[in-house]
Amino acid sequence: ENEALSDLCQVLEIDPYNVKARLRRALVYENMEKFGAAYDDYKLVLAMDPASGAKASEGVRRLLQNNPELKSRQTPPMPEVPSKLSKPDNGQPEQMTDQGEEKNKKKNKKK
Repeated sequence: ENEALSDLCQVLEIDPYNVKARLRRALVYENMEKFGAAYDDYKLVLAMDPASGAKASEGVRRLLQNNPELKSRQTPPMPEVPSKLSKPDNGQPEQMTDQGEEKNKKKNKKK
């Protein structure tokens, strides 16, 4: 369980919106009796991907049945996208061109 948890945490550090990894981590947390962490992951899955809602809803139902105090727990905030995956400040996607191509484009515009 600890190795699986470590692997899943690494995946989610790189891709916090990986629903499959988050669902699996919720199950691992549940098996480890870390019910608050499992609940948080299930709730995030429900917020991120309604198509995966059946599995996440079942997990939430199961947890609340045995841990009613979790109901008062606030839904965790959506994870931030790692900086290397996010857009630059201007809101435009980064251009994936090499510098030579960029220089040629500027030269062509001046003509």
